[in-house]
Amino acid sequence: MQTNNLMVSFLRFCEENKYEKNKNQIKIIEQLAEFSKKKNFLRLFFKSNQKLCFYLFGGVGVGKTMIINHFYKNIDLPKYKIHFNEFM
Repeated sequence: MQTNNLMVSFLRFCEENKYEKNKNQIKIIEQLAEFSKKKNFLRLFFKSNQKLCFYLFGGVGVGKTMIINHFYKNIDLPKYKIHFNEFM
């Protein structure tokens, strides 16, 4: 998914659900879109057992789970998601 498509879908999701457009959440969406492009680009040249991953953290109620669920649903890459409570 291109950066622009992920951003557009996230903003549409916020509008449809009457969520505030939070500048910090938008910054995270931009970073996730860049992350997904890096993963696609590197796959062209390298086949490795190492996996690219990221850890999103922050205070309670800031939208971490909502952002990751949206990203997970809209990204076209092999993926695995686990919530903090599950692995702790």
